Amino acid sequence: MNKLSIKGKTVGRKTNKRTRAGRPVYTATSDIVTRRENLPLKDEAVSPVDVSEISRTMKIDGKWINIPSIHNGELFNQQQLKQLLKNKEIKPTSIHKSKEAAITAAKNRSSNLMKRKKGGRMGVGKALKGYGCVRKK
Repeated sequence: MNKLSIKGKTVGRKTNKRTRAGRPVYTATSDIVTRRENLPLKDEAVSPVDVSEISRTMKIDGKWINIPSIHNGELFNQQQLKQLLKNKEIKPTSIHKSKEAAITAAKNRSSNLMKRKKGGRMGVGKALKGYGCVRKK
């Protein structure tokens, strides 16, 4: 991915993993996710968590969009994401007519990003359809 015009907050350490959508996975502390959601931090120890996008759902130009808030290993807030969209530096993962449809789509995407097909490698399957030969014959 190209360098973006806005600087976000570093998420964590990049792993050698990728999601089914081809996005890199980062090991972050759970406080990154908690703070992003504006939830209070718990007193217990902060544990590492793997993240790749942390979807945001927002209304833009009368349509509801889902957009990853992590790009190049940096976490962006809603205002920054809107600016990056306006600059055409990032693209939404989906566009919807209603908030409910957008949230459902975001949840479905999230639950399928790291799933493996039985007997296959992570990333091989429906998400890569149309990208040519994935395995050598």
